[in-house]
Amino acid sequence: MNRIKAKVFARLGEEKNNVDRYFIVPFAYQDRGNKAARAHSFISVIRVFADSKQPKSDPRPTK
Repeated sequence: MNRIKAKVFARLGEEKNNVDRYFIVPFAYQDRGNKAARAHSFISVIRVFADSKQPKSDPRPTK
């Protein structure tokens, strides 16, 4: 998780963030036997809000 945060912060830089930014983080798994049935890949999308659009905290779960 810290590695992903570091890469996102490096891309954002020190300047003001005026627009929402999206980052795609690919993940992959493959077992030691290199069996296709046990290989999986998926992605996660991270949204970084613009500095002027920081969301308010909502304790309810997302739908």
